[in-house]
Amino acid sequence: MTLLEEAIESLRSVPAAQQDHIAEAVPTLVEQYMSDIRLTPEQVEEVRRTIRDLEEGRARTLSDEEVEAMWRRLGV
Repeated sequence: MTLLEEAIESLRSVPAAQQDHIAEAVPTLVEQYMSDIRLTPEQVEEVRRTIRDLEEGRARTLSDEEVEAMWRRLGV
């Protein structure tokens, strides 16, 4: 279980009203974190190129099974 999953699970024991307050704060925290991330123009173009390749069938994403096999091969 990831740390995020553990945090979410622990929040389930908090009363509903407090859960709502916490849930309202999460998007703000994510926005603050993401605002620190900046892509270079080259990285933006690479993302666009990758999306085009996926849409046009020149690339594909890995299945869950393929990802799990990759992590096992890497010893993770």
